[in-house]
Amino acid sequence: MTLGKRLFFLSFLIVMIMIYIPCRAQDVGSYYQSGAVSFGSGDYHEAAKNFNIVLLYEPYHRNAISMLQKISEAQTQDYMSAADDAFLLGHYRESIDHRLMVVAANPYESDYRRDLTDIYTKAIEKDPEESSQLRTEASAWKSLNEGLNLFVKDDLSGAEKQIRKAVSEDYSFAIAHLYLAVVLKENGDSPGAEAEFTEALNSDPDIGIPADSGPHIWKSFCAVKGEPFASAPAESRTVVMISSSPNEADIYVNNILQDQETNTVLELSPGEHLLELRKPGHRSATRELRLRRGINRAVDETLPKVTGSLFIKSDPANALIYIDGELRPEVTQANRSVEISLALGKHVVTLRPNDSGFRDRFEPYVEEVTIVNHQKTSVYAKLIRRTQLYITSDPPHINADLGFLGKHKTPVELSEIEPGTHVIRGSRKGYKTASQTFTIEPYEYNELYIQLFPKSRMRMALYSLAIPGAGQYYGGRYISGTLFLTAGLGTAVAAIMGYLSYEEAKDYYDDSIDQYRNAFYPDDIRSARINMRRAYDDADKKSYLQQATFVGVGIVWAANIVHVWRAGPGMVEAKAARDILQERGWDIVPRAMSGTVELTFRHRF
Repeated sequence: MTLGKRLFFLSFLIVMIMIYIPCRAQDVGSYYQSGAVSFGSGDYHEAAKNFNIVLLYEPYHRNAISMLQKISEAQTQDYMSAADDAFLLGHYRESIDHRLMVVAANPYESDYRRDLTDIYTKAIEKDPEESSQLRTEASAWKSLNEGLNLFVKDDLSGAEKQIRKAVSEDYSFAIAHLYLAVVLKENGDSPGAEAEFTEALNSDPDIGIPADSGPHIWKSFCAVKGEPFASAPAESRTVVMISSSPNEADIYVNNILQDQETNTVLELSPGEHLLELRKPGHRSATRELRLRRGINRAVDETLPKVTGSLFIKSDPANALIYIDGELRPEVTQANRSVEISLALGKHVVTLRPNDSGFRDRFEPYVEEVTIVNHQKTSVYAKLIRRTQLYITSDPPHINADLGFLGKHKTPVELSEIEPGTHVIRGSRKGYKTASQTFTIEPYEYNELYIQLFPKSRMRMALYSLAIPGAGQYYGGRYISGTLFLTAGLGTAVAAIMGYLSYEEAKDYYDDSIDQYRNAFYPDDIRSARINMRRAYDDADKKSYLQQATFVGVGIVWAANIVHVWRAGPGMVEAKAARDILQERGWDIVPRAMSGTVELTFRHRF
């Protein structure tokens, strides 16, 4: 090819580019202007259609995207106002219809769908005449709502299945057909989508799709509705060759991670894009791209390696190292610092003891460091002991009252306590209460031992001998003490009443004997003899009752003493008590006593 032909073709190419770019810009500008005019006049459907045409030419047109958001907000506000007014007036059917339009305009807003569910519930309660029809609609709405939840989560197959279930209900929503069409369109089923768009328009000719559904959805909807919609230019992708040094870097386009790594070729839509290359251990590279249709681009970036070292040493050594909350494989050494390579910037360094048995005895060391390129950063951590108290006792499981430090059951380990002088009061059932003063040293592991001595069985028996149940109370056995006290008092009262009753019967018997001796006439003698015999029988019976109550008192007293002697400390605790008594030189070898004990009650008659 001659030089003249080359110049000719080059001039032709330049002229075509100069013609194409202004024409395309003019088309986009005109559609955007038309959308703005329609929005100002309140024709949201026409405005949304024009702005989607703009996105068909420039998918990342910021002003068009912003206007679509404003359209959705304006539609939502109008529908919500109308729905609230209708509900206040008692027009529940009209309120539900407006709420459905709110849901149709905002499929990703779960709050609006939840509000509609509540409206159905309230409408069923407040309108009994329409409750049957409303329940049918609520059932269909439940299926549709579940389908929209799946649609929002990008589960298109599940959404299609659930929305088809809503369409098959006795009451079918127009928006159910509408969103089934959207799902089918996203799945590539254009004929099925057009059929569902037709069903939606037949159910509600005024229904519209969300403003931000996307140009491909709007194009299909407008085709079914018979409205014109512009076609996208034939060349809709631009080739971008991306390379980096080093290669195998992650590629982010508009903050979205791509499947490929450098070096590679991507096809992107015309318009503005944010390209970012990332590789661990290297600085990322960012570049803004303005791609034009039919003009390929090449991007080559160098990712400098990040260098920054952190040197760590601790006292005591062998400490675990956490960087930004993540455990590192290294541990601190006794004779040298540990070097760790980190990314540039701020990091939080935490050190803890490696031995799990001592981990809770030291405060964690935390420090924020800044790693600077080609500079060394050092950390020297001195782990500080926590102030702790470990309490043991003999016997174990005593109640330890530490005042404002709280009440605890031994053995117990306390952390983050206030140093200084404190008093512990130990108590346990069957043991003498003991108090002890101790000092908690700061930043140390303090240990405290407290010993309780069992209460004397002899003293418990003497108390119970004096008053039934008193020994049990002294030994801490309050239930058995109450029972024996009640039984002792009851039998004592019964014995006193039996004694008084017997004395009264005996006096009456003595009086009847005197009457018998003084009687003169035969009838009087006969009558006095009968009275004397009756008085004798009554006195004899009450004598037996008196003896029985005395026996009861003796039994209760004896059982009370036996119980308090045997119900002292348990077997393990009794062994501990025996050891203590033997240390004191007491002779506790049991001895058997021969002979018998006889208890005799004598009648006075």
